[in-house]
Amino acid sequence: MADPRRVVWLLGGVVALTTIPSIIAYWTHSLLVAKIMFWIFIPAIYFYIGPCFGLLNNLSPCHMRSMFIAVSLLVANVFNLIGRA
Repeated sequence: MADPRRVVWLLGGVVALTTIPSIIAYWTHSLLVAKIMFWIFIPAIYFYIGPCFGLLNNLSPCHMRSMFIAVSLLVANVFNLIGRA
């Protein structure tokens, strides 16, 4: 994964595949099928966090890596708080 574009394609592919269990979970009338689909869907939606931070660390200059991560976490938390309001 030396090319950053490959990481982005991997993230996009996983997010696209993750939508399938969510669609099945919301369309089914079976509680068991919904539980199984949510057990697949919920951990998979957090897959992007590790590769995104790795990509951010690889693309930022060495002396600014901690600031890039801090700002991205701050923005993510602010958007999370806005979404819950």
